[in-house]
Amino acid sequence: MHAKPTDPKIFQFPVSMGMITRFIIKYECQCETYTSVNECDIEVAEYAVRHECFGILAQDSDYMIFDSAPYYLSSQFLNIESLETTNYDREAFAWHLGLNVDQLPLLASLIGNDVVNSQDLVLFHRRICKDAKFVGKPRAEHIVPKVAQFMKHFRDSSFSLSTTALTSIAKNVFGDPARAQLLYESVHSYELFTNQSGETDAVSSTGTTKPEEDTVSTTTSSANNRDFRKQPIKRLMSQASQASFSSRRAPIPTTESGKRLMELARERHLNCEVFPYIYAALSTATWESSSALEDLSSDMPSSALVFRPLRQRIYGVLFSVPPEPVVDKKNGKNKEMHSADPNRKRIRVAEWCVYKTCVLDEADYVDVLPPPEKSKSMEVLWLDESEEVGQWRWKTFCICLTPKHDVDRWKDLPPKYLILVAGKSKPVLHDWEVNAFVAQAVSPIANNFQTLHVLKLERVDARPIHMATIFMRGVSNVLFLLGVCNYPVPLQE
Repeated sequence: MHAKPTDPKIFQFPVSMGMITRFIIKYECQCETYTSVNECDIEVAEYAVRHECFGILAQDSDYMIFDSAPYYLSSQFLNIESLETTNYDREAFAWHLGLNVDQLPLLASLIGNDVVNSQDLVLFHRRICKDAKFVGKPRAEHIVPKVAQFMKHFRDSSFSLSTTALTSIAKNVFGDPARAQLLYESVHSYELFTNQSGETDAVSSTGTTKPEEDTVSTTTSSANNRDFRKQPIKRLMSQASQASFSSRRAPIPTTESGKRLMELARERHLNCEVFPYIYAALSTATWESSSALEDLSSDMPSSALVFRPLRQRIYGVLFSVPPEPVVDKKNGKNKEMHSADPNRKRIRVAEWCVYKTCVLDEADYVDVLPPPEKSKSMEVLWLDESEEVGQWRWKTFCICLTPKHDVDRWKDLPPKYLILVAGKSKPVLHDWEVNAFVAQAVSPIANNFQTLHVLKLERVDARPIHMATIFMRGVSNVLFLLGVCNYPVPLQE
């Protein structure tokens, strides 16, 4: 019996492609490209206001809520050849629901967003949708009109709702009037902040971070909102990022060189010149890795864990961690690797990674390993201007990857094959599988888009999919290391 052809709808972009695509757009397409510091939705919306952009091309419902560019264009329905797409009209959307556009932030808050967890709204949604037919939780097509109908009792703009109104809504929705503060934070997270100089309030014109970078204080004209104005408004962030920004600060030295390193890292991050997680790791000691279905359904190791030992060595370079004493298990005494301060504070990085047995209720706190001997710190690799720094960058890159092997011959590799060799996972893959990756990289077919486009798969095997996921995780981790070492091989190559 022949297997049925694979439905093309199930194909998704490989992991890490979101991170890599920005560099393709910057270096291959020669487009002006930036990386966000806070939640990208807000930064894009504010950028569109500051630069009077006519539209935003995206696929995120938050852009229906922001009062930003005149047109919100769908990237999902974009025809690349004709450049035709669908426009999402926020005014028509609000009119259809019988609301004003300035009520949309409250609508989003009562449906569920990055501030108000949709799980906390399930009972409210079931109650207002009791006349609809559904199993489990009501669907969006039931929830949205019912929430809009509920909101008709509160006709004020979302940004000027009184304390009394928010308290009444919180009591009705959550059964807890104290959660009015949460609703206030949610609706005001959709306010866009731009000052007269054309910069967002969270970022100065020089590119340096202002105090309380991850919060923005809000003022309104309503005297009834005084109780809520006392609290800063958190910018919309992912759950992992919000937890990290609110509770963690990375142990970067407060020396002059440490401050210079942070400023340079932020500037290069904004201009999309470095791997995006470098600045996040420096500022919050946090690493995030997206989920992959194959990580949970295969007998192979989860891709997030395969490269954790490499990341631990990279963290040592990143945070300039000196070598520490190693305990000899036989006699319980400290055995010096090389010079160390046994009294120094232990440094750990919060890794938000999905893998088997991990449901991501909390981060894994991973120890930062001292970098291998003869390597240099990130501070030296980024700020030192001596003639030898180029050699230090290359040597640190190599010994972090494979401390026990001689990799001088890597210098003779064409740059486009370096990541293929550096990111291989031979202990996980069979020899013939490694050879398959190499053959694919050097094959002329791999450079011909038209040939690749017409290739058809009779069936999809789970193991190659997981192999590709592990490989792409390797690519992202090697790019992380290259950035920390200040690119001994230029990123565009």
